[in-house]
Amino acid sequence: VEHANRGGRMVEKILGTSRSQYIAMLAWLWIGLTSSIASATETLALDQGTSEYTVGTSLHYLEDPTGKLGIQDVREPSKLSTFTKSTVETPNFGFTESAYWFSIRLESKSAKSSQWLLTVDYPPMDHIDVHIIDSTGKHREFRTGDALPFYSRPVDHPTFIFPVDFEAKESLHVMIRIASTGAVKLPIRAYQPNWF
Repeated sequence: VEHANRGGRMVEKILGTSRSQYIAMLAWLWIGLTSSIASATETLALDQGTSEYTVGTSLHYLEDPTGKLGIQDVREPSKLSTFTKSTVETPNFGFTESAYWFSIRLESKSAKSSQWLLTVDYPPMDHIDVHIIDSTGKHREFRTGDALPFYSRPVDHPTFIFPVDFEAKESLHVMIRIASTGAVKLPIRAYQPNWF
């Protein structure tokens, strides 16, 4: 035991910190990591009393220069923490060979099941992949875009419309991947179906 204590004191001398200080330092690092992850999944609360929401400034985004990142890659905490908050209503990255990922958490305030529509009003976009993930990890996916057949769209409409189904008071994590030979931008809004 004395040998272990001497070893612990030696580590403290090398590190220049006590065990309690070391634990406190780890706690601060953990808080910093979790807060940065939380910030990459900002929540937009959807109230039935409001017909539509602008989503752009609630998004966080990540550039993927290789175009090879998949949904499991970008959901890793270490990757989520690198997302950047959007400060504009319509994120616009111009002509680029990079793919872009967007992240947002949507929360229904309704006490019963409900549906909202996410719309992306930019028809020339080549590829749009939308991933809707619930708290259990259950995953719904849409793959569409101007480079794919029109029937790939979940709703038969000139713009891109994605239905998002909620249970009562449910929170869903939505991740969107965009890649295009034209401009990459995301004019995105959330609507109640009867208002669209």
